[in-house]
Amino acid sequence: MRLNFAFARKVAVGLIAVGSLACLATDTFAANRTWTSSNISAGSYRAKWGTGFASNWAGAVVPTTADIATFGTNAFGQYAIQVQPGTQVGGLRFNNTGANSYVFSTNPLAVGSFGVNNQSGRQQTLGTTTLLADQTWSGGASASIVANNTDLAGFNLTTSTDVTLNTLTNTGGAATVTVAGGNTVVAGGGPLAVDFAVTSGFLSTQNVSGGSGFDTTGSNLDVSGTGTYNNTIVSSVAGDTNWNLVTMSAGTIDTMGVGGNLITNGYTQTGGLVKQYVGYDSGLDILTNSSVQATNGAGSPTGPLSYGGTLDIDFSGAGAQVFAVGTTWNLFQGVNAGGAAASNFSTALLDNVDASSPYAGLSFSQYGTEWFTPKGTDGTWLVFQAQSGNLVVVPEPSTMVFAGLGVAMSGWTMWKKRRLSKLLAAKAG
Repeated sequence: MRLNFAFARKVAVGLIAVGSLACLATDTFAANRTWTSSNISAGSYRAKWGTGFASNWAGAVVPTTADIATFGTNAFGQYAIQVQPGTQVGGLRFNNTGANSYVFSTNPLAVGSFGVNNQSGRQQTLGTTTLLADQTWSGGASASIVANNTDLAGFNLTTSTDVTLNTLTNTGGAATVTVAGGNTVVAGGGPLAVDFAVTSGFLSTQNVSGGSGFDTTGSNLDVSGTGTYNNTIVSSVAGDTNWNLVTMSAGTIDTMGVGGNLITNGYTQTGGLVKQYVGYDSGLDILTNSSVQATNGAGSPTGPLSYGGTLDIDFSGAGAQVFAVGTTWNLFQGVNAGGAAASNFSTALLDNVDASSPYAGLSFSQYGTEWFTPKGTDGTWLVFQAQSGNLVVVPEPSTMVFAGLGVAMSGWTMWKKRRLSKLLAAKAG
């Protein structure tokens, strides 16, 4: 019995090992299937991908969801491939051995967990792509992937190379697009249950008024690591982007210029850098600036704002203009969620100041909830007041008049009182 038991145990262990290998095998791809068709002329769709067109593949085997479809060099500068309805594949690979540019037709191509890997150094253009699993779209130097229509179908997409999503939809459950390198542009689609996470690389979304562009109103944005979110640019002009909730623990949010407004139901920054812009339009004689607006459901700027990390104020749009006392730029609109120091920036920067500006060469210092520059050459000071979210031009502290400036100056008041106390104490000593 002992011998029989020992033998049975060895058999059982062996079966378990075989079963484990079999399970592992189901998580890998059976083969690379290489496209070999030359039955095509430049710009046409005569080469077809689908059942019944096996001759276009090496070994006359059409790839399935267990395979990676591999594309290399061809006789023309660009292959235009007509995808047949119902075509599915485990993934796409464009070789680093000199694959030319390929363009896939608009019929849906369903792609599995291998995703898309472009090592060709050239742009590859997908038609209509549906995700069959969570996946990554990656690539080598100078490579890019352009997807004209992408359906996440409830799966998560990670991009680590230059990717343009001309239309993004989601017919499944909640999904996340994670930017982990490269430059990802989402140009159209939505509204839909898609959140965005930027951990490295760059993300920009186009949310153009009038119904075109990508609608982010139901999406959350999270920026961390070394990631950068660039706010909407429309015809080279900064525009509005509407988000549900925006959070940032590291990285950068760049509002991209005066007029660039980040509108959200709640903004929480615990680290990282938000770049705001201020300026002056001499033709219209008006102040201009970007803003972060935390709004309620009715669009009123009363939502929660929570600051942390770095505020970078870009003064390039102001030129050499001299501003009157009381000039105010509304950089943040909403309710400061922290109430006091818990909701302040830890650093404030003043960048790209014109050499002829009164504030050239100046930098911010902090006192309480306020950030202020030294006196400019025109005798005024710049103050960012964290509790109001405003950047204000004020007179120097010794002649400051608080009424009518439109900003709470409690920090300055405390500073003056403490300064006076020190002077009196010094005289008494």
